[in-house]
Amino acid sequence: MISTAGGTGTRTYVITSGALPPVVMLNGNGAVTGTPTSPGVYNFTVQSTDANACVDTHAAMLVIAKGAQAITGFAANPAAPVFTPNGSFAVSATGGASISPVLFASTSPMVCTVAGNTVTMHGPGTCALTANQAGDANYSAAPQATLAVVIGAATQAITGFAANPAAPVFTPTARSPCRRAAVRRTTRCCSPRLRPWCARWRATR
Repeated sequence: MISTAGGTGTRTYVITSGALPPVVMLNGNGAVTGTPTSPGVYNFTVQSTDANACVDTHAAMLVIAKGAQAITGFAANPAAPVFTPNGSFAVSATGGASISPVLFASTSPMVCTVAGNTVTMHGPGTCALTANQAGDANYSAAPQATLAVVIGAATQAITGFAANPAAPVFTPTARSPCRRAAVRRTTRCCSPRLRPWCARWRATR
C-alpha cells in the first residue's frame, strides 16, 4: 500500500516512470496487488493527486527477495550398511524449488567416498555426508543438509579347522631307563640287573 500525508480529500496514485515487477500493479487508491514471479529491485516514481488537483511526486523502490528453498528427505539405503570391501550404498534427497541439482559429498574420506548418489565404503565407522543445492535466478542456495551413516563392522568366522591325518594312531617311543648313562657314555647308573639291557640299548644307538 502506498500512501502520502496531507492534501485534501482522497488521493489517487499513478506510476509516472519506472516499473513494478511483472504482474504487480498499483491501483488508483495506492494498493499494490499481484504476486511477484521473479526477484529483483524495482525503482519507480509515483505521482499522487488530491481532491484539489494538488500533485506530489515521490521516488519509490520495491525489493523482491529470492525465494528460500530447503533439502529434505536426506537418507541412505540401507540406513545401516555393513562394511564389505569396496561395497556401496545409495543416498537420496529431495531438493528445493530451484532447477539446480542436489550434490552429495563425504567429509570422512577414510571411511567413505561419494560419486553421484553412490557411496563407496572404505571401512567401518561413521560416514559423514553432505547434500548441497545451489540457487538460481529465483531462489537462494539451500542450507546444507548433513547425514551420519554408521557403517557396521563385518563379521568373520574360522573355517576349515582340521588335523592331518584326521584320525592319527598312537605310536609309543622306546625310552631307556639308562638315559643318563647313555648321555654320559657310562653305565654306572644302571643296576647290575639292568646292565645287559643297557649294553644292548647302547648298541642300537
